[in-house]
Amino acid sequence: MAERWTRHQALHQAIAVAVVSVLVAAVVVHLARQPQGASSLKAEVSSLRSQAAESALVLQSHDALAGRFFDAHADQLAADVERSRKRVTDLRLQEARLATARRFAQDAATRIEAALRGRSSNADGAQSLRALATELERLEQSLQR
Repeated sequence: MAERWTRHQALHQAIAVAVVSVLVAAVVVHLARQPQGASSLKAEVSSLRSQAAESALVLQSHDALAGRFFDAHADQLAADVERSRKRVTDLRLQEARLATARRFAQDAATRIEAALRGRSSNADGAQSLRALATELERLEQSLQR
């Protein structure tokens, strides 16, 4: 009889765990589908700003870096920028005013990636990316309000 009671309790525990698991999964799915606000876009703009600044430094240092290191670093940065652009594109923004900021961030990502993939090694390319990083910083600050 004791063994039967233990099986009965185990069945109840298994059902309770399954119900709780389904409820947790439902909450996670619900929260993942919620519209996102300026703070989500700000985080991605911040990432792009950092990537633009780092890309400018890498391009500026092209002649001082070993060819393989430069290529590997530029490829990695370009892949990071591509992932950032995808995250910006995938954001479900709740405010219409954020659409312009999203488009600017997507365009900025395209410009950074193009500079890295094109292996621009001149000072103008680095200067252009520094200016872009400054613009992204302004956008980031405007999203804090």
